[in-house]
Amino acid sequence: MNLLVKVFAFAATVFLVSQAQAQSIAWVEKDIHVSYSSFHSYYSCDYAEQQTEKILNVMGAQGMKVTCSGGLPYNEFVSVRARFQSAIATIGTTEDNWSGVKFKVNEACDFNESIARQLAKHFTTRNVKVSSSCWDSQGSFKLTAEVLK
Repeated sequence: MNLLVKVFAFAATVFLVSQAQAQSIAWVEKDIHVSYSSFHSYYSCDYAEQQTEKILNVMGAQGMKVTCSGGLPYNEFVSVRARFQSAIATIGTTEDNWSGVKFKVNEACDFNESIARQLAKHFTTRNVKVSSSCWDSQGSFKLTAEVLK
């Protein structure tokens, strides 16, 4: 009987440890609005949605739903609503939960920089490095970071 109790206790410990490792991050719902306007560069909602989805994918978002209002040909002001889930740390978070990401663009530099900076605030990040030489749609923008995924 004593051996049976020890085997059961060991099995329970293995199960609890595996559950803790499986729950090393939690996913939280986000519902945010990001916007962009400029006197010199204008974008369509199709482009705004595509770029927002691309940035969210790079950052590790799950369950994305992106919609846009404004934009060409109706308006030069673009407003994007993004609903998604992002990871947050829990007690069991380890180094394995962090992933290096890089987002780099040369096209529509000012637009992509603005959207990427607004979205990045809604993720758990560390070691963030930003390089930008944007002037309106010209130049280049690069964001590198470690993101909890």
